[in-house]
Amino acid sequence: MYKVTKDFQDGLTKEFHKAGDLIEVVPWRVNALEDYIEPVKSFKKAETEMLEHGENMILEKSKNKGVK
Repeated sequence: MYKVTKDFQDGLTKEFHKAGDLIEVVPWRVNALEDYIEPVKSFKKAETEMLEHGENMILEKSKNKGVK
């Protein structure tokens, strides 16, 4: 998961990404997009940033540990 730092249009997919978006990037594309993206270190941090900006995010369901 990577956070977009500057607005850019992906030359390969022709998608436009705005600063602050969270995107999935295949490993071989990271080097090409390194000027525009930075890795998100934790999922909780990304969730907090998105909630601060009023954006919606689909969260994974938590796994109930100890429940049989």
